[in-house]
Amino acid sequence: MPQNYGKGYALRRGMEVSQSQYVLFSDLDFPYTLESLYAMIDILINDKSDVVIGKRSGAYYKKIPTQRRVISKWVKLFNKLFFNIPTADTQSGLKGMNAKGKEQFLLTKTNRYLIDLEFLKRTYSIQTISISAIPIELRSGIVLNRMSLKNLMRELISYLKILFLY
Repeated sequence: MPQNYGKGYALRRGMEVSQSQYVLFSDLDFPYTLESLYAMIDILINDKSDVVIGKRSGAYYKKIPTQRRVISKWVKLFNKLFFNIPTADTQSGLKGMNAKGKEQFLLTKTNRYLIDLEFLKRTYSIQTISISAIPIELRSGIVLNRMSLKNLMRELISYLKILFLY
């Protein structure tokens, strides 16, 4: 069985072979509405943003397990405290970019779930890249699972690496 190297690793491998002018990615289960996806595509193409990120609404947090809601709120707080980026919501699972954004994404090192945080930390530091945020909504009937303690510990290590190394 092949080894799973994580979300960041898989996204970089996919982007390396992609020849498309635009790249979009979502969480594995694609929990967001098609309207959210269409809005992202529209901004990428018509507003000429280099990167478009999804911003989760208050309604999103009402639909997820308490554990995930608490973790998300803590991550947002820590992002505000430790990173100089305009958005604290780095972990929405819907993002899109053009070739300039893709170039920066390919420079990331995080192999795990927090690839989004490293990418935004890197991208917001570059003045020549334009970034837009759009509200995104969960599809009805989506159920998000709790995160295991093992995965939480792995992500904590990733967070510390992004904070101090990348």
